[in-house]
Amino acid sequence: MRERYRRPDFGHLRVEVTFTDPAAYANPWGFTAGMALAADTEMLESVCERSSDHWTGSLPDAGNTAVTVAPDVLARYVGVYHGFYLSNKRTIEVSFSGGQLIAKIIGAAAVDGGEMRQLIPQSQTLFEGNGIAYQFIVDDKGVATALEEIHISGNSRFPREP
Repeated sequence: MRERYRRPDFGHLRVEVTFTDPAAYANPWGFTAGMALAADTEMLESVCERSSDHWTGSLPDAGNTAVTVAPDVLARYVGVYHGFYLSNKRTIEVSFSGGQLIAKIIGAAAVDGGEMRQLIPQSQTLFEGNGIAYQFIVDDKGVATALEEIHISGNSRFPREP
């Protein structure tokens, strides 16, 4: 893992994190977070972790999970989902590569350019992605119509783009 901290000007910090592990990931992935100084405010603890002490999946090897989801089922979840996280617009682009689902999170998370998350199956429709759960809402044919992001600050539903 590589972390870079930059201070482009007074009051702003840019953090870049890149994960590189050819045994675990087909390509390096990571995220960039922009942070701003909030002068004369109290620093508050923030936890985005839902249930890591109950995870049964494993990030290093997507095939080493307690739950296996068939590739044709995973393919039904691929798509673009739009909605709001708190009061901010967010887009979640779900793709299928190397036998696993990858979510690119764009917006409302102080992430610049999109954060990539490998989705580890917990059931046929519930996945864990770096401490946040993702529940695919499916129709009677098993096709995802929406994606629900589940975390400590509350759940957010993202309808699928037609």
